[in-house]
Amino acid sequence: MCSRISGLNRSFSVLSFLSLNDPAAKRIAKYMWIGFGGAIVVFFGILGIIKWVGKIEAGKKLEQRAETTKRDLEKQGIAQGIAQERAKQAEKERQEEKKNWRQLQKGMTKEQVKALLGDPVKVNAITDSFTYWYYGGMFSQKHVCFRKGYGTTTTELLDSWEE
Repeated sequence: MCSRISGLNRSFSVLSFLSLNDPAAKRIAKYMWIGFGGAIVVFFGILGIIKWVGKIEAGKKLEQRAETTKRDLEKQGIAQGIAQERAKQAEKERQEEKKNWRQLQKGMTKEQVKALLGDPVKVNAITDSFTYWYYGGMFSQKHVCFRKGYGTTTTELLDSWEE
């Protein structure tokens, strides 16, 4: 490192002894400045290329993120549409079930009740006279009660219900 510095000092000291009116000194000074200036131009040119490449890479990453976000939003939209359709279907089924429960009438046979409400989840025969059919989930209190000997018949007919 010291030899380099001393070499530079020698070249500048040689130039300082030469007269600036001397054409040889002017040529040496000119080429030194051109060389130095060229190095600066090359340095900043390379720096510019590196920045340009970095901007291209950043642009690609930004495009990828935008595409990913677009796909995610499309998925959310599809999922939201499916959820809305399911909610509509569930509401339609609740309305249909409510309509069927409202068609129940005292004295209906088990077959008529089954045609309206479907198969019960649970059947509980309390005594020979009363049978309960339960509908819905575990915590649902929907049920119908059949009573034997209702009116003048000995078959079990619908006596009461709770929706």
